[in-house]
Amino acid sequence: MFVSSTTIARKGTTELFAHLTLVPSLRFVAIHRSGLRYSWWHAPASSAAPTGWVGMNVVLEGTLATRNKPGPRAPTAWLYAEDDFEGSLGARRQGFCACGDPFRSVAIHVAPESCLLDLGPDARPQELVVPRSVFAACEHYLVVVQRRGSADEWAGAAQGIGAALKNAGWLARELVIDTDRPADARISDVLTQIIGRFDPSAQLAELADRTSTTPRRVDRLLRSWMAKYGLPSESWRDVTRRWRLKMAVMLCSSPDYTVAEVAKIVGYQSANAMTNAFAAEKLPPPSWYRTADLLGDPTMVRATVR
Repeated sequence: MFVSSTTIARKGTTELFAHLTLVPSLRFVAIHRSGLRYSWWHAPASSAAPTGWVGMNVVLEGTLATRNKPGPRAPTAWLYAEDDFEGSLGARRQGFCACGDPFRSVAIHVAPESCLLDLGPDARPQELVVPRSVFAACEHYLVVVQRRGSADEWAGAAQGIGAALKNAGWLARELVIDTDRPADARISDVLTQIIGRFDPSAQLAELADRTSTTPRRVDRLLRSWMAKYGLPSESWRDVTRRWRLKMAVMLCSSPDYTVAEVAKIVGYQSANAMTNAFAAEKLPPPSWYRTADLLGDPTMVRATVR
């Protein structure tokens, strides 16, 4: 089990909070953001091979959009191939992203053998019929993780979601949350620290130093760790580069932060350095995100991190 929670931004009307829970066959991603706009059309995606995992996104506030067309507003829930969602495979068949302001959701990603729902032969995202118990369980989970509840409270809230999904016929088995220290605690502890302090510019050398090993050895540890939790197989450089750019794209849409402030938050030395990084990935300049309709430019060529 791996758990990380961080408030990435909080200024004026802007807030971005994320909470990540990983167990070998299941992942929870809880998001609460306000004062921010976002669309996967204008952010980098991974070029890693598909994982085959399935996503179920329970949206409590906001919208999910397909091919830059907003779908039903919350509360709603969608089933999709994880590799069709934001930040996964750049060559995905569908365009599917989380948008709207404010936006609150709990996404549950599961290994195929753990999911009882069927995407169908065309694998198109589909809206789910959602029992009230699922919405209630996800709302409770988001409240608990946002107020930094105890490990027992968090585990109970996670198990509550698992039970609601099992009763809804979405999951094949009950969720078992193990709050004991994981066997891969060395790499997990370092990643928790890096994510918790929101440092998307952390280098592989830092991971090696903090785990008392070599860069080559820590790269193998990291890839093994990612495989354990069903994450796409990528280098640390690719993961951090996409992470920095995705956060920069989102924060640049906030009126509460200057471009220079965004650059500092995500770890660039200057606004010019961040602008150059955007250009290298064929993204619009940072100032563009402050005025554009991020759901309204389907002719944009979307970048893929290579």
